[in-house]
Amino acid sequence: MPPRGERLFLALALLLLVLVPGLDALRTLGDGNGADALDAAVELNASNFDSVLKESPLKFAVVEFFASCDTSCY
Repeated sequence: MPPRGERLFLALALLLLVLVPGLDALRTLGDGNGADALDAAVELNASNFDSVLKESPLKFAVVEFFASCDTSCY
């Protein structure tokens, strides 16, 4: 049996996951390519950037930008 402090931490973490809105931010937005439903990544480009972000029910999004020609991004 885990120590009392560890059980308390796990119980609080579970409570936060259930009760705090917005913790489900890592989820698929459905980019339409049939990717695995558990994939939280969406490939954005010039043609779908605005529409994907507007269709999201969340108030914020984390977007990672990189240039394929920039070797520091590899």
